[in-house]
Amino acid sequence: MRIARNLADEKDLNRMQQTIADYIRLNVRDDLQAVLKLDRVALDKMLVSVFSDEKAWIAIAATAYALTNGGAVISAGAAIAALSNIGAKAFKVAREKREMLRTNNYALLYYMRH
Repeated sequence: MRIARNLADEKDLNRMQQTIADYIRLNVRDDLQAVLKLDRVALDKMLVSVFSDEKAWIAIAATAYALTNGGAVISAGAAIAALSNIGAKAFKVAREKREMLRTNNYALLYYMRH
């Protein structure tokens, strides 16, 4: 909600996207990592995937707009869309990591470290 208030008067789309990305990296990153059980590299890969996806930006922007301008239905729908996009990307990153470890000769070293 705090970020939505900060973005209420923002007119520059590029600045808005950068502000949202920075906010997520600084304030939400650790929670995402804990909930999704991703290591730092996998989380970075997922965030790059989310931040480079126009559909994710539409959902994030709609959520921010709805939070600043009311509209509980828009807010809930946009939040569901944003979370489902992030969830799908997290699943994809985790699957790719498992597949890489399954075929990697150094997987044992990775598991010993974690």
